Amino acid sequence: MPEHRGHGHGRALWRAAMAWGAAHGADYQLLQTEIGGASDRLCQAEGLRSLGFVSVTKL
Repeated sequence: MPEHRGHGHGRALWRAAMAWGAAHGADYQLLQTEIGGASDRLCQAEGLRSLGFVSVTKL
């Protein structure tokens, strides 16, 4: 939610998830974001790169 952005909560959760995966032997972690959204900007700021995108159409 917009009023909770900018306080570091998402970054702390993201880093905790990455640490948990590393500690439990994950070879990779797959993240899904909305292109240009808050989570996408966070991932870019953390040095991640896009592997592409998928477009979904509702029927």
